Amino acid sequence: MANALATLPLRPTGDLACLGPYKVLGTIAEGGMGIVLRAQDVRSGAMVALKTVRSQRPCDETCLRREISVLGRLSHPGIVRRVASGTSGGAPWMAMELLDGETVDDLISALWPKRVPYPAAAAAGKLPEVVGIVAQLCRALEYLHARGLVHRDVKPANVFVGDDGQVTLLDFGLVCAALGAANDVNAADLCVGTMEYAAPEQIRGEPVDARADIYSVGCLLYELISGRRLADADDAIGWGPLAPSDLVARIPPRLETLLLSMLAERRDERPSGIGLIADALEEIAWRPAEAA
Repeated sequence: MANALATLPLRPTGDLACLGPYKVLGTIAEGGMGIVLRAQDVRSGAMVALKTVRSQRPCDETCLRREISVLGRLSHPGIVRRVASGTSGGAPWMAMELLDGETVDDLISALWPKRVPYPAAAAAGKLPEVVGIVAQLCRALEYLHARGLVHRDVKPANVFVGDDGQVTLLDFGLVCAALGAANDVNAADLCVGTMEYAAPEQIRGEPVDARADIYSVGCLLYELISGRRLADADDAIGWGPLAPSDLVARIPPRLETLLLSMLAERRDERPSGIGLIADALEEIAWRPAEAA
C-alpha cells in the first residue's frame, strides 16, 4: 500500500495515515486519475470508501470536484451515496458508502474466464440474472437523465453488484448536462471517457445527451451476453457489430433486437429513453421464455 499512497496528501497519525477525519486502512482500487481507499472514521468508527486524486493535475481535481458536487444533489438506491467531502493539502477527497460485492468487470471475468466456442449459452447460462442487473442500471440512469445529466463513463468497472443484489452506479467525474459537454468540459478534461464503451458522438467530441449512455449500456450488455467487448466483435465487412446470436446461443430475439438498437451508430436510431429499455429488460428477466 505504501507505493500507492506515497503521492497522496495524507497526514501521519501514529502508524497509520489520515485523510480528513478518516484513517486509511488499505487500497480498494486505483485508476489513472484517482484512487479509492478503505478507511475508517476516527470519530464514529464507520467504514467508508475514500476517494481522492493521485496527483494535483487540474483535470483530475476538476473531475473529482464535479463528482463531489453532483453526488451531493442525487439520492437514489442505484447511485453511490456520498457521506462527506473536504480537502487535504489543497486536494479534494470524498467519503462514500462502502459497498460489499463485485463490479460488473469482475462478473464478466467470472462468467467468461475464457472465450468459449459457439454454441455457448448467452450470458454463460445466466441470462435472467444478467438482464436483471442491467435493468437495475437503467433505472439508476433513468433517475440521472430525468435531472438533465449524462454519466458519460458507463462501463463494467463503474457498475457494482452488491452481495444483496443491489446494483450501484459509480464514478461521476465525467457527468455533464445533456447536450452540454462541449461547453461544460474544459479542453484539458478527459471528456471522451473510456473509448471501448463511449458512443460515437462522444468520441468525436460532440455534445451528448442520454442516448450516449444508452450506447454505453449496450456495450456493457453485449459483453455480458457474449463474453466479447463490442470493440472486439466488429463485423469483418465493417457493417457494425456481429449480432450476439452469431456468438452465443439461446438469446431471445426480442433482446437481440433491443440490444442492437441501443448500439446504433446514429443516436437518433437508438431508443429515445432508458426507462423504456428498463421496462423491456425487466419483462425479459422475469419472463425470458416469452421473449423468445
